[in-house]
Amino acid sequence: MASLQFSEKDLCELMGSSLPSEKLAEAMEGLGMPVDSFEDGIFTVDITPNRIDLLSVEGMARAIAAFTNEKPGLREYRAEESSYALTIDKSVRSVRPYMVMALAKGVEINESLLKSIINIQEKVHDTFGRKRKKVSIGMHDADRVHAPFTYLCMKQHEFIPLDRSEKMTCSQILNEHEKGVAYAHLVERGKFPILVDKNGDVLSFPPIINGELTRVTEKTRNLLIDITGTSLQALNDALNVICAMLADRGASIHAVKTTDGMTPDLAPRETKFDLKKACKLLGVQVSEGDAEKLLGRMGHKYEKGVVYSPCYRADIMHWVDLAEDLAIALDYNRLPNTLPGFSSIGAPLDNHEHHRQAMVGLGYTEAVTFTLTNKRANFEMVGLPAGEMVDTINPLAADYTSLRTHLLPSLLAVLALNKTQPFPQKLFEIGKVYADAKTLAEATELCALSTHAHSSFAEAKSALEALAGELNLALTLEPMDHPSLEPGRSCEVKVGGNVVGWVGEISTPVLKNFDLEQRVAGFWIRLL
Repeated sequence: MASLQFSEKDLCELMGSSLPSEKLAEAMEGLGMPVDSFEDGIFTVDITPNRIDLLSVEGMARAIAAFTNEKPGLREYRAEESSYALTIDKSVRSVRPYMVMALAKGVEINESLLKSIINIQEKVHDTFGRKRKKVSIGMHDADRVHAPFTYLCMKQHEFIPLDRSEKMTCSQILNEHEKGVAYAHLVERGKFPILVDKNGDVLSFPPIINGELTRVTEKTRNLLIDITGTSLQALNDALNVICAMLADRGASIHAVKTTDGMTPDLAPRETKFDLKKACKLLGVQVSEGDAEKLLGRMGHKYEKGVVYSPCYRADIMHWVDLAEDLAIALDYNRLPNTLPGFSSIGAPLDNHEHHRQAMVGLGYTEAVTFTLTNKRANFEMVGLPAGEMVDTINPLAADYTSLRTHLLPSLLAVLALNKTQPFPQKLFEIGKVYADAKTLAEATELCALSTHAHSSFAEAKSALEALAGELNLALTLEPMDHPSLEPGRSCEVKVGGNVVGWVGEISTPVLKNFDLEQRVAGFWIRLL
């Protein structure tokens, strides 16, 4: 979740009505946005990532006004024509392929709006935008530059970046500017995406930083919004949210003709909605008239089996999303508790309980870690050469991009998080791994680690042999060096002539990678 802070005064002014703080908090909770605190007139609220329209006080005011029936129903916005145009050069298509743009005129920049602009950029970047990888927003003083604009790729360029007074090259920005250092991994050296106006003046170096030339101040009256990224749909969704936010502050929105079409498109979104199907899903009976009122409380318009949703509701992708909104408006607490309408025959899963009991008996504590990891943790940090992994298409975080191929890094990470806890520490995990990226074949692995001042190969070997005795397994150990283990203090583990695992002391370089100071020894085996 993202945490949003805003003042009660600003919220009520945007709503056009004044409600007690208790009522406001109740509405936020009802919308599924928990209120963390309310102190000195300031709300701190947790926003679910799918509702990017609520990542600003303007969006929250809009939602609460509808939910409390102060201003229910569909809010419509329109984008007027403008002479502005944007050319997206083919050179950028293989680098950061998409850009959308809009012009907001008559913006009255005050402290509240300026704070809201900065806030929504940061929140969208960190959540919906996947740390700027998927979506990156730029806002500019439109009166400082001249249309038409061009978005292109350059080998090198120089301009004055935000918060600096001297020109810097793109390479210098990546090496020396705090924003450049933080987001340098998002661009390839020598292929720098740049947005320029007709005179060649730089507006931005997306997704890194804007130019100082177009800094937004309280004197700004016309805002130019550019959004770049890797998903055209996501860019349009983010642009609509920002345009609606500025329109709510009194700005008039104007469209820009881009190579990919006119943006923004602020028309309501239509979704076919089967009310009977939704009622069956929720276990309630709702009349057509009540459905119209309930969906109106969520900012929609219901009319003869069709729901019209506002342009900023990026989360509405399926009729089930509308059924969810219907449930929110009804109040989840009022939905009946029902048992499943079908029967099935259950069977015990092979959960390796015998293995667990044996490890607990040996003094180990079970850990459960994430199946998702990343290539650096899975290979590099444990001294292994890079290999293939099952990668996720749209990872939410850089640390969780692929399915793990073994358990060792996960348990070492747990030890690293518990360095301040008493020693000795003895952990084990039984979990799924995915060593074959082509077939997606699952395997179950058991990994056990012990860390304290006298942790050794002998300790790990004794634990492994005790486990084998409990499971009636005939193991054989043969000396063999392993990249993750200390040379001369490791063996491969065989069952019936097949290698099923390793046992030994974790190597010093690997311990340093995880910032571990105590010795660590252990074993890991594939469970047959």
